[in-house]
Amino acid sequence: MRQEEATIGQRTQNDSKLVKGIVVGGVIGGCLTLLDKNTRKQVSESASSMKDSSVAVITNVKENPTEVKDQILDQAKHATDILKTTIQEAKDLLGKIQSEVVVDAKDLSQEAKTLAEEAREDLKNVQADLIETGSQLTETEEKNSVETQRYM
Repeated sequence: MRQEEATIGQRTQNDSKLVKGIVVGGVIGGCLTLLDKNTRKQVSESASSMKDSSVAVITNVKENPTEVKDQILDQAKHATDILKTTIQEAKDLLGKIQSEVVVDAKDLSQEAKTLAEEAREDLKNVQADLIETGSQLTETEEKNSVETQRYM
C-alpha cells in the first residue's frame, strides 16, 4: 500500500516537473521569438487588433443588447436549420444506399455464387478429362513398352 502511495507521489512530482518544464520552455521560446524586431511588431499589431475588436464588441453589446441578443439567436437558428437540413440529407443518402446499393450487392452476390458453381462444374469436367487423358497415356505407354520388349 505504501509503495503504491510512493509511486503515486513520484508520478505527481514528475507531472509537476513536466508542467514546470513546459511552462519554462514556452516562456523562454516566447522571449527568444520576441528578440526578432519583425516578430515583436507582428505580436504588437495582433494584440492591438484583438484589443480593438474586443472593445468594439463590448461597446456594441452595451449600446444594443437586444439587437446583439436577437442577432445571436438568429445565427443560432440559422445554424440549427442548416444542421437539420444536413442531417435529413444524410438520412436520405443512407436510405438510398440501403435501398439501392444493398440490393445491387445482393444481386452481385447471387451472380458470384452462380459463377462459382459454374466454375466448380467446369473444374470437375477438366479434372475428369485429365484423368481420362492420364489413363490413355498410361495405356499407350504400356502398349509401347510391350511392343518394345517384343522386338528385343
